[in-house]
Amino acid sequence: IVCTLKGKCMHLVEGTTVWMQQGDITVIPPNVKHYLRAEPESVTLTIKTRKTTFDSAFSSLLRSGTVLSAYFAQTLYSTHYKNSLTFHCKQDTFIAELLFYMLIQENERKNHYGNVIDGLVTAFFSYLVQNYEETAEFSSGDNANNERIIEIENYIRQNYKTSTLTSVAHHFYLNPSYLSTIIKKQTGYTFSSILHQIRMEHAAQLLADTNLKVDQVCENVGYHDTTQ
Repeated sequence: IVCTLKGKCMHLVEGTTVWMQQGDITVIPPNVKHYLRAEPESVTLTIKTRKTTFDSAFSSLLRSGTVLSAYFAQTLYSTHYKNSLTFHCKQDTFIAELLFYMLIQENERKNHYGNVIDGLVTAFFSYLVQNYEETAEFSSGDNANNERIIEIENYIRQNYKTSTLTSVAHHFYLNPSYLSTIIKKQTGYTFSSILHQIRMEHAAQLLADTNLKVDQVCENVGYHDTTQ
């Protein structure tokens, strides 16, 4: 995550140059080559997050059913996703304070500082979703099909209880076999495994936060037989 808090910064992402202005925040997927060159008097912070931490900390955000949640899901599923995502937040002092609190925790390393940072990062992304999702701008990466996959994954997350390969293909006017192929090619996962993971995320939340029985949880996430 690259955050320009003051001035401007040249950001080279997979060969494409973007000038980041004050308040711009760019999310960069794993395995993407990028390079920063800050102009004089600029302040730009970078935050590196482990994939496992990201997957755990943002499980609730991934279930939110927004374009942004589908983008995050894509960065977790795919090993070759190249498109970055930039938010234009201008002079938002709350974001700057969150970032500096993270930096202070990292430098001081008091007891439980890791948990505090995880909470701050979760708040950071939730705040972006709440206030700046409409400003989100994808880079023009070399994966033309990725934006379609994001739409597809977003649709699955919103309709995980009833989604099937055939129903999703019908929604997007695609042949089921072709849909299965592009999902596997772009994400490395099958349609079934993605749907199963999404359903298990919801099942885990219901088991942790409610008193529902297992058969009731199964029904709530789209399964009709507990043996599944």
